[in-house]
Amino acid sequence: MSRNLDISRLLRLKQESDRGNYEEKRRIFREMYSENPDSFVVDSEDAQKRTLGITHVPTNFRFHLTVPQAVEMPQKTASDEAYRKATALRTALVMKYAADNPLRAHIRSEAEKVDTDPSEARKESGNYRKGHIRLHGLSITIENPKGSTRSGKSPDGKSWEVKMPAHYGYIRSSDAVDGDQVDVYIGPVPESEKVFVVDQIDPATGKFDEHKVFLGCTGEDQVRDLYDKGFSDESGPKRRKSITPISVGALKVWVRGGILREPFAPDSPRQKQASGMRKLHSLRVVLKNGLVPGKL
Repeated sequence: MSRNLDISRLLRLKQESDRGNYEEKRRIFREMYSENPDSFVVDSEDAQKRTLGITHVPTNFRFHLTVPQAVEMPQKTASDEAYRKATALRTALVMKYAADNPLRAHIRSEAEKVDTDPSEARKESGNYRKGHIRLHGLSITIENPKGSTRSGKSPDGKSWEVKMPAHYGYIRSSDAVDGDQVDVYIGPVPESEKVFVVDQIDPATGKFDEHKVFLGCTGEDQVRDLYDKGFSDESGPKRRKSITPISVGALKVWVRGGILREPFAPDSPRQKQASGMRKLHSLRVVLKNGLVPGKL
């Protein structure tokens, strides 16, 4: 009886879609999803069109919904509980993406190769087994897989450790403020072509410290959550000066030859002062690397 009811509702969903009545289509889906979320799996996502391919597992009935249709997104405000709930629902849907997705399988396989318990000497030298992936044309090294423990010492000599909320490593062939390569987090949706750059500051002085790049995230709320969870002393909000969304193309230009030793946010004083120099420098990098300026 339940299966027949599901089929009846899914057929009605298709009829409403054919009629262009997307509000009713969305209502039917959300009603069924609330009753049994495990019966649905998101097996594809077009990040550019913001479209999810969804399969109802018991009947193998497949349909598409845009993200706004699947999840009604209220206007974003810092205190909007409805927005947070809607974001959580969307994340839950996307996280059900098919397990045999080649990109995710590649990332998972490389993350499993990482030596998560190297000696202090190997950690200091960086000479331990890591994972290496290609994501959006970027070469990335995974140093700390999601769920592993990252540890170290703060400038005052205090030891710290934190369970990593996402895969963490660096973008190869880049040169960051601290002399290492640019740090990067890989979020739960690696297919997403959204990129976010966090300007991190020293909470004691308020001065710019370094950048953290976030890939595989669908929005600033997700970036904020992952970033803050990366600090066991809960200092994330004090360190997080700004979050700037950019394109994959702009990220490539920046890491290949951009000005990496100052804040990224466009409204920072030093950024404004160097904007003319940056544009000229970035154009030279674009031409040198054969990138298309119009697609940045």
